[in-house]
Amino acid sequence: MENLSKYLFQALDNYPYDLEATVEALDYALSEAPESVPALVLAGRIHMEYLKDYATALSFFEEALAVDMHAVEAYGYYIDALLKLNEYARADRFILFAYGVKGSDKALLLYKKAMLLERLSMYKAAVRHLNKAMKYSYEDEFIEKLQKEKKRIKKKAKK
Repeated sequence: MENLSKYLFQALDNYPYDLEATVEALDYALSEAPESVPALVLAGRIHMEYLKDYATALSFFEEALAVDMHAVEAYGYYIDALLKLNEYARADRFILFAYGVKGSDKALLLYKKAMLLERLSMYKAAVRHLNKAMKYSYEDEFIEKLQKEKKRIKKKAKK
């Protein structure tokens, strides 16, 4: 917990309800500990989710992963940024790497792989990955999301 400062906790506590307070606390957290993985991931999320600045978000996620390549909390966001930037080959390679990391969320990674396959118009393969993701998922809410995505992709494949 050496990298976690009170400012990081304030930023995490305020996110996403008070972005102004989040950003202020995050600035302090990053100035205190510029290599704090949770702070870098949060900065990337803000750039991706609110500012739609995917390139900057990607650089924050890459910086976090440079500090700790096994920072599993960054994996999903990093893949999302790659997909938004149409970096499909990089996303595919990273998913393959992340799948082999202990503690990574296999269901989430299979879901991200399905989203990648959908973008490549490989609908049947995407559905297969969603089915596999359901086997690794242990949360009702996520399983429901996977089922909705599966239904949507199947409908898309028929057109």
